[in-house]
Amino acid sequence: SSNGVQSRSGPEPPHEVGRKRGVAFAAVAVPEVAGPTKDVMADEDLQVEKYEDFLGFDWTDSRWETYLEGLYPQPNHRQLNKFKKKWYKKNVDPALDDTWEPPSLEPEAGASSSSGSTAPTWSSSSSSA
Repeated sequence: SSNGVQSRSGPEPPHEVGRKRGVAFAAVAVPEVAGPTKDVMADEDLQVEKYEDFLGFDWTDSRWETYLEGLYPQPNHRQLNKFKKKWYKKNVDPALDDTWEPPSLEPEAGASSSSGSTAPTWSSSSSSA
């Protein structure tokens, strides 16, 4: 009976070893997740501030107007904001993340304009057909 107890506590099945290793890794990973989350939140706040500064910029600035006049072909209205962000980052505030978009504004604006323009077109074509 002693041999049975020793053999049970001796070599562990491979699935038991994996579970113990998984727990050790999970315990180590928890503190690491807390650090970047705070940094990401601080970065998000910073980008909101930078984006507000970008929106409040005086776009009648002669440097911007000169740059815009020199672009060929001229960007269309959909491209203009991207050009503005890149120019602003290069010439006014290098800390602006020109790829960042406010999470609440982007999806709503795109969804409402897409669904709004699609519905009338579909109704018109189905009525005439």
